[in-house]
Amino acid sequence: DGKDDIAERAKQEADIQQRVAHLKKAGLWSLKKLTRVTEPPRPKTHRDYLLEEMQWLAGDFAQERRWKRALAKKLARTVVRFHEEQKQKEERAKKEELSKLRRIAANIAKEVKYFWTNIEKVVQFKQQSLAEEKRKKALDKQLNYIVDQTEKYSDWLSRGLNNSIATSHTGSLSSSPARTEAGPSMYSFEDGDFEPTDESDDEETIAQAEREEAASREARRREIELLRREGELSLEELLHSLPPEMLAEGDVDVDEDTEDDSVKEVYDDEFDAEDEDDEDVEETIEEQEGVEGTASYQQELDELAREGEMPLEDLYKMYA
Repeated sequence: DGKDDIAERAKQEADIQQRVAHLKKAGLWSLKKLTRVTEPPRPKTHRDYLLEEMQWLAGDFAQERRWKRALAKKLARTVVRFHEEQKQKEERAKKEELSKLRRIAANIAKEVKYFWTNIEKVVQFKQQSLAEEKRKKALDKQLNYIVDQTEKYSDWLSRGLNNSIATSHTGSLSSSPARTEAGPSMYSFEDGDFEPTDESDDEETIAQAEREEAASREARRREIELLRREGELSLEELLHSLPPEMLAEGDVDVDEDTEDDSVKEVYDDEFDAEDEDDEDVEETIEEQEGVEGTASYQQELDELAREGEMPLEDLYKMYA
């Protein structure tokens, strides 16, 4: 039986293959997929309504999920932007505070620089005033010394000249009696003119006067040359050239009121006091100059030399 069924099926398949081949030849058989047979309309059941509702709910859930995701992303971006803005505000506030502190520091630095610039001007002016005053004192001492020496030389010269003239007159008077007895008189009034009888004494007196005059001219020339050379010397060389006894005599008495007035006049010419600090500085300088007026001359020179070798910071600390 089984063999008969297989043979029957094979026969049916062979018939089907023949029919297909026949239809292909006739052009009635197509290799494309056959069109779907439309089902006839049928009434909806409860299952159909349930499936439609489930399909709508699935779409609604998907749409709501997408909306919630977008809303969460937007909220997250808003939070991130808020924190970034807060951080930027903090950084901006720090920068503004730093710039404010820098401006304050710059203003303070300008004020400090202006203050120390004024102090430096005061110190320089004080040093110049002291140097000029000491140079003036040294020149006055040198001038007084030169004047004294000149007066001494003049006295010596006048005394020597007077002694020589007196000696010549004494010699001429002592020799006149012998000449009167031996020869004619000293004066001859026959012609009404003066006729010296002793020509050798007159020539000797004239020669001695000429020598003394030449010596006086030479002394004046040397004095002028010495003054010119001393005028070209610096303050240190001028002080070294002075005799030791002049430096050992002590200070030159200077009226403190006159010195204070002169210093005030120079201060009025050089500086314009703008506030009370400048007046305090001037008062301090005047008091210090009044105290320094009692120091010895050599000590002032030593102090000036030490101040010239000191750095500017130490001078600021000293006169602050």
